Amino acid sequence: MSDSAILYIDGYRVCYSPNIPDPFLLSLFTESDRLDYEMTDDAEGPMDGCSVEKCRAEVARLRLIDPQCEGIYEVHALVSTVSRVRDRLDLLGFDLASARATFAAGSDIRQEEIAYWKSLHDGEGVGMEFNDYSFDEWQAEFRILKNTPYNFRRRSHKLSCSELARFLLADHRELDDGFPFADPRYRLRAFLDLCEDDSPVIFDLTQLCDGPISDEHDLFDDSCIEDERILVLTEGVTDQRFLAATLEILYPHLVDCFSFFDLAEVNLQGGAGALVAMLKAFIGAKIANRIVAIFDNDTAARSALRGLERTTLPQNVRVLHYPWLPLAETYPTIGPSGLSLLNINGLAGSLEVYFGIDVLQGVDGLMPVQWKGYEQAMGQYQGEVLNKARLQERYERKLQESRATGAKNTAHDWDGMERIFTTLRSAFNDQPRAGEIG
Repeated sequence: MSDSAILYIDGYRVCYSPNIPDPFLLSLFTESDRLDYEMTDDAEGPMDGCSVEKCRAEVARLRLIDPQCEGIYEVHALVSTVSRVRDRLDLLGFDLASARATFAAGSDIRQEEIAYWKSLHDGEGVGMEFNDYSFDEWQAEFRILKNTPYNFRRRSHKLSCSELARFLLADHRELDDGFPFADPRYRLRAFLDLCEDDSPVIFDLTQLCDGPISDEHDLFDDSCIEDERILVLTEGVTDQRFLAATLEILYPHLVDCFSFFDLAEVNLQGGAGALVAMLKAFIGAKIANRIVAIFDNDTAARSALRGLERTTLPQNVRVLHYPWLPLAETYPTIGPSGLSLLNINGLAGSLEVYFGIDVLQGVDGLMPVQWKGYEQAMGQYQGEVLNKARLQERYERKLQESRATGAKNTAHDWDGMERIFTTLRSAFNDQPRAGEIG
């Protein structure tokens, strides 16, 4: 048998990749997930502590190297957690709802094929007795089977388990053959749903590495993430810069999944109208990557978007606004009648309003919004938060504090920015991926 890279989820051997690492499996991990680890032949290790320590303990427990070796073993692997890998799959479009729909579509095709083969064999079975199990039944069986040691699963006829489980494990089936006709990442996503968030996900590359994985500089060159990356277009340089910086703090495992178009590098004008024009240019150029144009949550953006009313958006393009913000529902505003509390969602929601209450709060309360003018076509006013430069300086200090510690400072308010990234991450969750079935 050839050398292989093996993927484990929560201790379960899910699948393997012979000879070279599967680029689709590599796309589940990032550069920071590399782990070179030495262990002795009696290494055990409890499953507690931080995620890296948990993964190291799991590496030891799984004995990912040749059991005939003695002394110190070297393990070269990519290690992550269920929650991080699940986030990446969801962002790539392999969310749980899509996995369920794909399973159903594949099951329909499987039923047709079974009916065809039975017609050729006078209605007799063709070794495919379980042809009508559901997604929920599949998950229920693997919820049990994932706790069964691999060597026992290979002898499924001796296991005390259901007939469906025996069918799923027949002929040395692993996760891939039990899930009908689909991109393997749908199967992985369905399996991840059975595991705890901090359970380890390990892609063991020991058999394929001549030395430390940290020396494999071109390891991710074959990853398919480049083709899957989402291009984000914003109204201005400030939005692009702060969104990219915040992503590194809040979701470091997703940094390589996004690319923020740099307006400053190509000296392009900012603003909602300019973003509409740029988006039209990208659509006309038939850019293959998934594209998200995200606009402010204000009147000017909604007015500018009227310029897209006659433009048909292709499937790989999404037009979004910064999301509804609870903090903005009763926000101080300054108008002709003085200071008043109003809902500024849809009227004055620039990025600064999402910086957090700790940035917006001053001695006299939240930094107010100044009403600028009335948009006749939209029938509403446009507002702008005051002292944007000061707010940007405060937010930059907030980011610097988190960079210094290497993690999100939970003492700060990140709700607004987290809502923006929830919007970005779910932008394509309603879009079925073409060419997956059959």
